[in-house]
Amino acid sequence: MRGWQYRGYQYEGIVGFLRIVGGEYGGRRLRVPATTAVRPTSDRVREAIFDVLGPVDGLVALDLFAGHGVTGFVDSAGKQWALASYAEMACRTAAHNAARQGVFDAVLAQGRDLVIISGSPSCCDMCAPWEGQVLSLDGATPGYPTLAEAEGDGLFHPSCAHSADPYIEGLTRRSATQYGDPERYAAQQQQRYLERGVRGWKMRQAGALDDLAAAKAKAHVREWQGRLREHVAKHDLPRLRYREQIGKAI
Repeated sequence: MRGWQYRGYQYEGIVGFLRIVGGEYGGRRLRVPATTAVRPTSDRVREAIFDVLGPVDGLVALDLFAGHGVTGFVDSAGKQWALASYAEMACRTAAHNAARQGVFDAVLAQGRDLVIISGSPSCCDMCAPWEGQVLSLDGATPGYPTLAEAEGDGLFHPSCAHSADPYIEGLTRRSATQYGDPERYAAQQQQRYLERGVRGWKMRQAGALDDLAAAKAKAHVREWQGRLREHVAKHDLPRLRYREQIGKAI
């Protein structure tokens, strides 16, 4: 197949080439999979970075880039994000917020201001105290905490799966709320951690510079997959294999 150029990278068939832009091996090309899983920055940006860093001995820097990607960033709270993960979280949070706001608007339009917070099977410590609680949207009904107070305490944080339903005193039963399971939530978070580990080692395998590094990374992939397999079986969780693929979020 005839090769083609795209932002300094040449792809011929299913094999791609990356150019080393500095150092002892500057100008040398590396064969890499022609896939969106390997998406380096442009030559000029990467060259500027390594001009500042100076010589980098060994493969440690490249190995870290392969494991974590070059599209990550740290938010104001100090949490590390991959760009795809952040985008998915932001979209999911916006959808949940829009659904809740629709309920709030409908309640207020009926001249009421009380809502009851749902339960969630994946309830975190911040939200657990508010499950099944009745909130006043604007403080018009005395005797209930307000929505602002609950949100200030952590309810409806990013990715929060809790919803709110209209509450009518004397009619709505709080006993119908199904509360979350803290142990299951912790198990789900551990599953996310193991899935990220599988993806990270798959990225290192894809970016390995030699057969030995690729074999080591592959062994780690199998190790993390085994840990994940044991974990989901122990806690009766569904194994979401798409989350273990390179380029997937979360």
